[in-house]
Amino acid sequence: MGNSVGYIVGVLAAMAVALGLAGTLRGPAAARMLALFFFGGIMGAVFTSIKTAALSKQEVRSMSEIQGIARLKIHEGKLGEFKRLAAECFELARAKDKGTLQYELYFNSDNTECFVLERYRDSQALLDHARNLGETSAVLFQTCSREAVLCGTPSPELLAFLKGSGVEVFTPFLADKWISF
Repeated sequence: MGNSVGYIVGVLAAMAVALGLAGTLRGPAAARMLALFFFGGIMGAVFTSIKTAALSKQEVRSMSEIQGIARLKIHEGKLGEFKRLAAECFELARAKDKGTLQYELYFNSDNTECFVLERYRDSQALLDHARNLGETSAVLFQTCSREAVLCGTPSPELLAFLKGSGVEVFTPFLADKWISF
């Protein structure tokens, strides 16, 4: 949008200059119109620069960011233990994690499945998270079955850590193309 605004204002300013030079606009009205279009052109350029800078930061940030999505099916009779362990994992993450951006758990209506959404600053942040949860998450995974995916560009260390875990890795294709303000 910023590029379009700058372009349109630039065209209008050029038209105003042409009209002023042609003698169509005279006196204070011509000066005000030229000043307005000139100011609008500057604002369009500033908006375009700000938006471009924001996109660059967003793209840099999201290129290293790692997202995880897990669907946990809770074993019969294990709901209480699952909830207790999940709450313990949540508190460990809150207390120890430094690069966790999102860690949310959602239950279906009959509490037989839990959907987990996770986001990490980078691969190292996810490795730190796994280390921080340690044995607690291992015990938690005994109370449920798991389907999980990881989205992002994991480091070789994270790929080695995930090997044999059953977590499927998806790498970016059009991940940085949809950005809104």
